[in-house]
Amino acid sequence: MIDLDSQIKSSMLVKDGVRLTVLRQLKTAIGTVLTAKGRDGKPLSDDEFLGIVRKQISQRNDSIEAYAKAGILNRAEAETAEKKVLETLLPAGLSDDEINSIIDQVISMTNATSKKDMGRVMAAAKDLCNGAADPKVLSQRIAAKLAKLA
Repeated sequence: MIDLDSQIKSSMLVKDGVRLTVLRQLKTAIGTVLTAKGRDGKPLSDDEFLGIVRKQISQRNDSIEAYAKAGILNRAEAETAEKKVLETLLPAGLSDDEINSIIDQVISMTNATSKKDMGRVMAAAKDLCNGAADPKVLSQRIAAKLAKLA
């Protein structure tokens, strides 16, 4: 996990307003999660941090779509800029071939034969991907591969 406080300070020094705003919002979201879970003072795991960042990206995507439909293009562009800042916090993504290879490996390893095995396959695949694959994409691909097996 990155050191948000130092990132915020460096954004202030270089006067990067968009990055500063996004990092402050992310820090608030993390604080909210920690408070809701009663974990004040205990740090997030890397997976929890990545989950919060992905949720923030998803919220930006929803906002971009809504603003574009409403014709408010300046807000859509602002949300897109914020989304790009959040994406820099994610680890480098896996290629499609790498994701498919991991899924095939996990299906073989778990002896999965149908969609009933989705939970086991998904858990093992997420572990092997180490946060480098979007869970939504991973889930869709696993479901499609398991459907072909049945």
